[in-house]
Amino acid sequence: MGKRRCTAIIKLPGPESLVEALEADNRVTPPWVEVSCRADPKGDVITCEVTVEGCELPQRILTLRNTVIDLISCYRAASDAIKRVETFQDKP
Repeated sequence: MGKRRCTAIIKLPGPESLVEALEADNRVTPPWVEVSCRADPKGDVITCEVTVEGCELPQRILTLRNTVIDLISCYRAASDAIKRVETFQDKP
């Protein structure tokens, strides 16, 4: 198997608390997949990196794509939940 590595980087707006929501979802991955998310120092942008080793194999490219889609879906769910809580807290 080749050692070609492919990396996708996504940047999303949001606080560090969203990073924690994304990390919990990515604790168990195949050994050839690396996923990391971090907040920038200002705390308003989240950067996630997904790296796949052996990406010359079509299945692994699909894993890269599916992992990015999963991160975005989890981000959206967590972001929507935060907005709902904030809306609820703002009501008298």
